[in-house]
Amino acid sequence: MYYFYFIEADLIAKKYPKFNIGDSEEVVTVSYDYLINMQIRSLTKKKIEELNKLHEAKQGVYDELQKKTEKDLWNEDLNQFEKVYKEEMKEYEKRYK
Repeated sequence: MYYFYFIEADLIAKKYPKFNIGDSEEVVTVSYDYLINMQIRSLTKKKIEELNKLHEAKQGVYDELQKKTEKDLWNEDLNQFEKVYKEEMKEYEKRYK
């Protein structure tokens, strides 16, 4: 299975993006396994279009994150935390009062 290293090196040289296909709750792993493990007969035109759409979506998310500053990201996280915290506090007050 040493040929996987050559395939991966070729994908890196061609700057093919790495990403994980799966549930957002999963631990994110960055690899080319989804391509390496794909059977060649599964590379139909439909599958290629699907992968291109997925790539465009991931590229869009990446581009949006690149536009934001560290402070913007921090503020978004704080706002999200504050929203969840307030909801949990309301639940807590209902339960224990």
